[in-house]
Amino acid sequence: MRKILTFITAIAAIYTLTGCKSTRNAVSSNSTIVASATNEEDINFLRKVTDNYQYAQFFTSKVKFSASMNGQGITLSGNLKMHRDDVIQISLTALGFIEAARIELTPEYALLIDRLHKCYVKEKYEDFDFLKDNGLNYYAMQSLFWNELFCPGKQSIGESDLQFFTVNRQGNNAAITLADEAKPKTALMKATTFKWQAGQQKSKITSAAVSYADGKEKAHITWNYSNFATFSRKQFPMTQAISIATPELNLKANIEISNPDNNSDWGYRTKLSDKYQKVTIEQLFSQLTKF
Repeated sequence: MRKILTFITAIAAIYTLTGCKSTRNAVSSNSTIVASATNEEDINFLRKVTDNYQYAQFFTSKVKFSASMNGQGITLSGNLKMHRDDVIQISLTALGFIEAARIELTPEYALLIDRLHKCYVKEKYEDFDFLKDNGLNYYAMQSLFWNELFCPGKQSIGESDLQFFTVNRQGNNAAITLADEAKPKTALMKATTFKWQAGQQKSKITSAAVSYADGKEKAHITWNYSNFATFSRKQFPMTQAISIATPELNLKANIEISNPDNNSDWGYRTKLSDKYQKVTIEQLFSQLTKF
């Protein structure tokens, strides 16, 4: 049960505190690698997948954010702001103009603010056992939001890392799986799999999945991408649907993006006044769902 709780604490951070840095580093198709986990055809396909990564350093947009946990739910509009390798910020508003909540992820901490009740949750990634033990941090969250592959425990994905992803073609789709050799050598990682789905023709990632299974203890997260549109000369998923499932818990979140831009004129980090009180994740989510 303790393993499940640590897994849930880490994964729930995606939308309640919203962990291999998968950045936009270009993957050169001219480099030579030894394909130990994939053949050259698969390597070429993975290069096409990484070629879809955004060049933009900033992403700003309007969003409609919906979240539910075991039947309790909230739906709010707001703004999504991202500065690559620095911050992911979601501001949620009520009545179209009152900020009700803010989710902020940085490389140093994860922050969730309830503006209505003047309280917040703020934690360092190393305070989560699952994240600390398995090399997951801000950059894994970034890769999920930016629609990219990632590799736990690494600071970036380069050409030589493509050999650690296997490709299984299924009709028009291709299933991409991270090989065991690329995962941190921990008991939790041994029971955890990382998979993505991508279209064979356009090589766009359409889903990411992280699954943990150890006997009766199971947890599964999926991050689905759809409604792709052009942003900064690349395709970006304007709808992102997140689900987290365990025997005890069912979490769902949906982000609908509109009016994307690469505006860099905004404050990147949030500063809280002394009026705000630190609370637990459960206390804060309960207050938001009541609203």
